[in-house]
Amino acid sequence: MTLPARIVDANKREEISKYLSKSGGRQKIFDCIYRGGNKPKSAEAIASRTKLTQVRVLQLATPMAHEGYIAEQKVDGRKLFSKQKDLVAYRDSILRLARNPKRLKIVTDTKSGKVSVTVHVKTPKQIRVDHITVDSIDSFARVRRITAAKAHGVSPKRLRESVFKYGIARILGDQGVFTDWGGEKNDLYTDHITIGGKRYRAAIALKGIATAPPLTIDKLGKKANQIPRLFSSTAEVFIIQFEGQISEDVMEQMQTYAVNKSKETGKLIRFGVIGAEDSIRLRLAYPKSFISEI
Repeated sequence: MTLPARIVDANKREEISKYLSKSGGRQKIFDCIYRGGNKPKSAEAIASRTKLTQVRVLQLATPMAHEGYIAEQKVDGRKLFSKQKDLVAYRDSILRLARNPKRLKIVTDTKSGKVSVTVHVKTPKQIRVDHITVDSIDSFARVRRITAAKAHGVSPKRLRESVFKYGIARILGDQGVFTDWGGEKNDLYTDHITIGGKRYRAAIALKGIATAPPLTIDKLGKKANQIPRLFSSTAEVFIIQFEGQISEDVMEQMQTYAVNKSKETGKLIRFGVIGAEDSIRLRLAYPKSFISEI
């Protein structure tokens, strides 16, 4: 039986509201895009209006576009975001429900009388991704005491990859031996990482002093395939570490694979990078761990 258009619309609004309810940032971006005229908005413009960073806007808006909740296009290499025409009239009701998840249900009034209709639709696994930093990880709690300003002037400026790898392993309390080989999915695989009081499996890729900054996708593996291989690991947390500048395209590709991983597994997938300053903050917070490889 074909459902009346009104009920289908209500179900779609409920779906979007549930998605937005998981993140205040998503709500801000949705509200910003659906306000004003129809002119597409850049990540910079959205960041200015929402007080989010441009990187965070891209991290949140790109999956929203993949789901069809906003429109996305590329102009001169820049991503622009705009409204989906069929959702414009429902902006306020979608946001109202998103901000009050307890009311997320469908009630439809018909002209012939008041009829409450609840539509149950089997939907694909929910996509849940979260960008994290070293400060998000309980296992690295001491790093929160070290400001980025303290990361300047530390010597040596960069460590060998193996030294940093076993330094992280020591912090996590993982006593495994992690041997490098050509077909590896990751450099460090561990289930000792703790976030929000719970342990998770983590796959970590590291790039050492042999790689000159900035770190770009084409420097991640001989065929620029290190990120896909990393996300093929059986893990819920994915991290790339590099003591240097990390290009935005690395974060964008990580986010894309995090979305795909969540879609496949139905799990919350966390991803992030440990760049130059955060790498040194870790070294300063745990100086005895970064002495030598095992």
